[in-house]
Amino acid sequence: MTVPQPRTTMTGVAIFLEEVRALSRTETVRKLVRFTLVSVVSTTLSIAIIAVLYGLRILNDEVLATLTGNVIAIIPSYGLNRRWTWGKTSTSQLRREVVPFWIVSLLSIAFSMLGAELARNLVDSHAWSHAFDTAVVIGANLACFVIAWAVKLVTFNHLFSARFEVPRTSYESVASELLDHNVDPDSNANPGS
Repeated sequence: MTVPQPRTTMTGVAIFLEEVRALSRTETVRKLVRFTLVSVVSTTLSIAIIAVLYGLRILNDEVLATLTGNVIAIIPSYGLNRRWTWGKTSTSQLRREVVPFWIVSLLSIAFSMLGAELARNLVDSHAWSHAFDTAVVIGANLACFVIAWAVKLVTFNHLFSARFEVPRTSYESVASELLDHNVDPDSNANPGS
C-alpha cells in the first residue's frame, strides 16, 4: 500500500511571487526602486511648486512656473540619488558627477518646457476654468517626466556607477596574467636546452 505524499509543488502564482522576491534582492532592482522613489519625491515637489506658483497666480506664465518648479526639484534629486540610490558618500566630483547630472536634468527640463508650451497653446485656445488649466499644465509636465525618466535612469546609472580604474603598466599586466594562469615564467625561457 502506498502512502500519499503531501503536495510540495508550488502553484504558478507562488512561483511568480518567489521569483519576484528573489529579483527584489538584487542590487539592480534596489537601485531601480530607489531611483523611482526619488523621482516620485522630486516630481511631487516640482508639481507642488507648479501648482502653487501657477495655481495661486504667483506666476501667470505656464512655462516659467514649470521651469521654476523643475529647477528647484533638481537640488534634492541630486543628493537623494547620489547617496541613497547609488550609495555614494564621498565628496561629489564637480566635473564627473555634478555638471553631468545638471546637464541631463536641464535637458529633461527643456523637454518639459515643450510640454509646457503645448499646455500653454491648449489653455490659450480654450475657455476652461483656471483649475482645469492648472491640471493641463501639471499633466503636460507629468507626461514629459515619464518620457525623460527612462533616459535619466540609464544616464545616471552610468554616471554614478562608473569605475575609474588606473591603467596598469605593461609589466603589471604581464605579471598579473602569469599569476592568473599559474604560468612558470622560466618554463619556456630556453626551449632548446
